[in-house]
Amino acid sequence: MAEELTAEELKARIVAAMPKPLGELYYALHNEIVWVHLKWNDFRGLYAASQEVIDLLNEAAPAFFHRLQWLMWGDVLLHLCRLTDKPNYGPKHTLTIRRIASDITDLQLKRALAAQAEIANEKTEFAREWRNRRLAHQELPPLDGGPFKPLPDASRQHVEDALASIRDTISILANHYLHWLPFGMPNQRAAGGIDSLLSRLRMGVAADRAELDHLRGK
Repeated sequence: MAEELTAEELKARIVAAMPKPLGELYYALHNEIVWVHLKWNDFRGLYAASQEVIDLLNEAAPAFFHRLQWLMWGDVLLHLCRLTDKPNYGPKHTLTIRRIASDITDLQLKRALAAQAEIANEKTEFAREWRNRRLAHQELPPLDGGPFKPLPDASRQHVEDALASIRDTISILANHYLHWLPFGMPNQRAAGGIDSLLSRLRMGVAADRAELDHLRGK
């Protein structure tokens, strides 16, 4: 979308273009997908931007930022799982891209969405295993001394691929009903967010260095 819309305007346009309840479902998923991307941008801004930032975090509060890294990483993996979970768990319904196809009557569109949602499900399988064995539950280690089955590889590229597959799924719907370009990855970081934190950390670390230099008579 080239134009800037308020949240209310965006929802109104989506709901008007899509049959009920598809518009409401798309809008809810759209917000969740934007949200996980913003969280991922924050993670990358701290831990994948540059060695200078890593050194800054390690100098400022290494133990805290190490714990924060794993909290943020786990949160993103859990969010990927939620977006690609089964549409139903018993009597409970879930907000997931795998629900979209069930609300589609156009058979060609239905098949395309179901196929792409399955690709997204496969791309997030690594996160689901981490969730089931480490993040949401703690797997019991072998008590007989036997080997422990390792968790699957989980890298930043795995997350990037998973996010791309989720964007590809939602883009099919947006293009069909709204003629929008593919869902792009939100790259902005919120005002008062990571950039503000890093700016203040740099000032604080610089002040600490200056004070130490002063005490040492430099």
